[in-house]
Amino acid sequence: MKKFCFYHPYHPMTWQAMIDQGLVREGDGVKFNQSLLIGGELKFNNLAAKDGELYRYLERTGAPLYIDRLQGGSYIEEYPYDMELIDEYRTLLGDRFMGWQMHEWLSNYRSDLKKLEGLPADKWQDAAAVKQHIFKKYPYPCLFLESMSAEEMAAHGKPADVTQFRENMFDIYRKRLRTHGELIPCDSIFLAYEFEFKNGARVVMPEVGAQSADARMQICYARGEAKAYGRDFGVYYEPWGGKPFSACCYQRDGKNEWGIGENRDFPFETKGANGGSSRSLQWRIFLYGYLNNAAMMAEEWGLCNTFVDWESFALSDYGKVKLDFLNFTRKYADVGEKLTPAVVILPEELDVLDDIREPRLHCSRKLPDEVTAIKLEGIKDGIKRVFAAPTEVLGTECKTLINSEMPDAVDMLNAGAEKAAVIDSYRYLINLTGDADFAAAHPNCVCIEQLESLLREALPCTVEGLHWLVNERIGGGYYLTVFNNIGIERTVEKGEIALPEGKRSAKVTFKNGALPTLLESDGTLETSGDAYILTLPAGGYAFIRF
Repeated sequence: MKKFCFYHPYHPMTWQAMIDQGLVREGDGVKFNQSLLIGGELKFNNLAAKDGELYRYLERTGAPLYIDRLQGGSYIEEYPYDMELIDEYRTLLGDRFMGWQMHEWLSNYRSDLKKLEGLPADKWQDAAAVKQHIFKKYPYPCLFLESMSAEEMAAHGKPADVTQFRENMFDIYRKRLRTHGELIPCDSIFLAYEFEFKNGARVVMPEVGAQSADARMQICYARGEAKAYGRDFGVYYEPWGGKPFSACCYQRDGKNEWGIGENRDFPFETKGANGGSSRSLQWRIFLYGYLNNAAMMAEEWGLCNTFVDWESFALSDYGKVKLDFLNFTRKYADVGEKLTPAVVILPEELDVLDDIREPRLHCSRKLPDEVTAIKLEGIKDGIKRVFAAPTEVLGTECKTLINSEMPDAVDMLNAGAEKAAVIDSYRYLINLTGDADFAAAHPNCVCIEQLESLLREALPCTVEGLHWLVNERIGGGYYLTVFNNIGIERTVEKGEIALPEGKRSAKVTFKNGALPTLLESDGTLETSGDAYILTLPAGGYAFIRF
């Protein structure tokens, strides 16, 4: 299991303050923010110049570095990276130079195609016409394409079907790989881990937040695929959400790492400290990623949210949650492997898993025949039953982390002959391949209806009705983590509210006479006969050693 590494956003005005506040410590990584809208002095060729402060810091500490981002989530930027300088970093850091984040590259293509709706068919291969259409619909200071340039869009033309949709972006991905080298794909709604690992990714990094669908599925799929390929996965946290939908910005002057001012610069809205999703969800996502054995973690909006200003450098509520989390990882560095006796097996050919709430669509497009559509619907239904079946919904943040009767003890990966040894290491398989030969070759395939009871029997403890997972402790014993994922409301008007009616109690049973110690929690654990009753407030959690 690789040691966990948090990547902090680098900025010359804030870096020393992050060190002084105890956020950045030995072993942590550096994330370089790159965007079309930031000033030239903050772009890579200038700020990361050899013998500059950043270079000297990395030379002194050997900290890992990656660039966020090459493209995606903002205006496409064809920035002329000094590849000789990049090679200096490769020489300096070796495999600790992680490369560039390839952000939401498939789902951004879908968004770009929607922007081009209404463009006459005979104009799709005309770059000037593409630009004119985009600027007319989206009169921003820069061309609002995120997945590729207008010239690349024209070269690929309008995709006629789902196959061409996929191949167009696969071509762009491979092109970026050829021209830049190391990529860290960061996927949200279109999860292309199978394609990405097959094309050499060292690490995949799901983007997780209140607006992303099913963090449990995103992360457990990345975890399973990383294990199968002998690679790593990370978690990329985004703080969008709330009502009305926005991002938070605790920095009083509105400064941020992307150089975005108001929505006249970009279709973007911050609503100050009450914007975006909750600090409760931030904490639970951070903790959930760590307990799933993520090798790395980074934030989309960490720079503008860590401090209330860039003079006093007082920690914001966001920054306090981050510091508490980092202290947790340092205090409990003995968190070992998450227990996952079971794995969901997807078809080998399903190299992109898109929105499981669109049962018969692939990459948001119609499939060519009814048989394929029915098969995909069955696969997505199975995934939802294992990872995304909530016991109840309460509050404004019930989409990405949920309470569930199904124990969180299941990985997911695609089938493949080269993965046989990893697949055989699981006790139970959920076969969603549709392949009768696979089922015949694996007598440990079980039905989803059996899975909950089998997991409860296999795990060293059980919890009723809440979200829970178990990690082995390095050196012996276990950690149990329980989340209550309901009952948090987040609005710009009122901020964050933990609804009193969101409090829940759950029966917890520890097997083989194990005695629990409640180490960290905002709830209570009380004995009840031969079991225990754990009570958690809305958005609460418990971390228990036994």
